[in-house]
Amino acid sequence: MSKEYVKTVNGFSIYFEMLKEDINIYEELSEENTGVDHSDIFEEVKSGKLKYFCAKVTACKFENESLFVGSDYLGCCIYKDGQDFIQNSGYFDDMVKTAINDVVENSIIDILNSID
Repeated sequence: MSKEYVKTVNGFSIYFEMLKEDINIYEELSEENTGVDHSDIFEEVKSGKLKYFCAKVTACKFENESLFVGSDYLGCCIYKDGQDFIQNSGYFDDMVKTAINDVVENSIIDILNSID
């Protein structure tokens, strides 16, 4: 699944990607685990009406000839497509903030590590 540019936030380019989910949907959402019959969801995923994926949000900023990158991941997502996740999940904006914070935290760590 390809990486898609979504928007720019505070000078950071924000990208969204739907990654293959390694957690087995049938085990994760089994009636034994959840107490609910999810056979309708399984059928919609199997038919392609819904996608089962791990969401990845990446924040990138190119500054002073350096690339700064941060990411956030959320597994076991079930949505119609990437746009459905971005617009309706309620998670996307928080993931953007976390990815940007990841860039900032990593930059501070890099600066501290460069001080002798």
